[in-house]
Amino acid sequence: MTRGTIRLALSVIVLAAPLVVPAAAQRVEPQEITGTATARDGDDLIVTTPSGVQRVRLCGIDAPDRRHRGYGEAKAALGALVVGRQVRCVVVGGGTPCDGRSKARVGKRVIGQCFAGQMDLAAEMVRRGHACDWPRYSGGWYGREMAAGGTC
Repeated sequence: MTRGTIRLALSVIVLAAPLVVPAAAQRVEPQEITGTATARDGDDLIVTTPSGVQRVRLCGIDAPDRRHRGYGEAKAALGALVVGRQVRCVVVGGGTPCDGRSKARVGKRVIGQCFAGQMDLAAEMVRRGHACDWPRYSGGWYGREMAAGGTC
């Protein structure tokens, strides 16, 4: 090998390294999270899996935050939907109404569409009047669940 060939090869490696390292360092999200869940609030679950605990934000809806009217009722309603049941959450990017509109993770929370059996938890929360469709992220997916004259 000539000195010029070695320099060229090293230059390619040095220039390509910044492109490869960030891609390898990125976190790869699971497509699904399955486990038992408790409600953290009206649109946020704590899912216990065999590998640990994961916070999951229900994609495409918005429920009242702490210190807002309806918070306690929304948290209790979501808690009642998941108590004693296996929950399966499909992470954004894995075939949810929020794909292409939402990130898969925000802070420590994964964003996903969650089911207890066949029941879409977000749709049920909207149907029962404890949460609102959030079209910015759902594309209006849950809007059909909203009762006429709803407060959203």
